[in-house]
Amino acid sequence: LKVVYHGGNTNRASLYIDGNSAGDFSLMYCPATAPANTIQMTSITGGDTYDTELAAFSASVYRDDATLSLKDTDASSYVYFPAGARGGKVVLPDAKISAGNTVQIVANSAGTITIQPANENVLINGLPSSTTTDHSTTLVQTGEDGKTWVTA
Repeated sequence: LKVVYHGGNTNRASLYIDGNSAGDFSLMYCPATAPANTIQMTSITGGDTYDTELAAFSASVYRDDATLSLKDTDASSYVYFPAGARGGKVVLPDAKISAGNTVQIVANSAGTITIQPANENVLINGLPSSTTTDHSTTLVQTGEDGKTWVTA
């Protein structure tokens, strides 16, 4: 995991996972405290970076109406939406993910969370369409093609 600050007194940074760009994002003040077993990044203005190997990917979303697009390397992911937030979206990738892998969405009292397939190749409960939840849910990969998910 590597975060590169754009500099110039901006609020923009780029995220790199395993050397691959995961896109740009805005840095912003948040009074939330990261829960146990998560990585909290603060004071990202420069300095050395260090390789970190993660057994599983975990993301905490601390802003309103957040969208998190998962990648094929995000199998067995945990996504946390804090209580009181205005919901958000998790996009399931069009990628072969082994059967039995899960995406756990923790969203109690966090508003409406949309779970969306990346495209028509990805199925959620047998359909290539989005579903919503207002509480925690777990999606389990069940298809031989690696693109079929069911809510547990």
